[in-house]
This record gives sequence, C-alpha cells and structure tokens, in this order.
Amino acid sequence: MIIRKSGEDVKFGDDVVFRHVDSHDYLSGSVRCSDGGLGAFKVELSSNLSQDLIFKLEPFRSFEKEGDSIKLESPLRIKNISNRCYIST
Repeated sequence: MIIRKSGEDVKFGDDVVFRHVDSHDYLSGSVRCSDGGLGAFKVELSSNLSQDLIFKLEPFRSFEKEGDSIKLESPLRIKNISNRCYIST
C-alpha cells in the first residue's frame, strides 16, 4: 500500500517510492546489468506496483542515524529493497 505523507518530514530509514513527474510511472530496481557495466544494475520506470519500487533512505554520514529527519542537501544512500543495490548519486 502506498501512503502519501505530504507535509511530513522524511527520515533516515524511511521506505519511499519515487514517481516520475512526466510519465507518472514509478522508479523500479532491476537485476539487469546497466550498459555501463562495472557491476552496476539498471533502474527502470514501471507502471506496475511491486516490491521493486521500494527504496530505503539510509544515512551517509556516521553521526546521522535512522529516525533523524533528513535535512535539505544532506548526503544519503538510496537502497533498493528488492535487489539490495544502491543508486549512485
């Protein structure tokens, strides 16, 4: 179930779904290798709801912990729950 949490702080450790503004499709983790290689996996757009759409926002810096609010421009790690791979930011 997707719940929109408009107006609430986003915290480290939250599970999120990213929606593409123009197509209204969702960013999905994939197990297909990226064209660039180097052990990287593709992310794709999908109109179908699935576990592949869920990403966890993890702290990048050691002094930030799960449950802390994410401040504007804070570095973070975005991990796909399904394939356990990170988006390179």
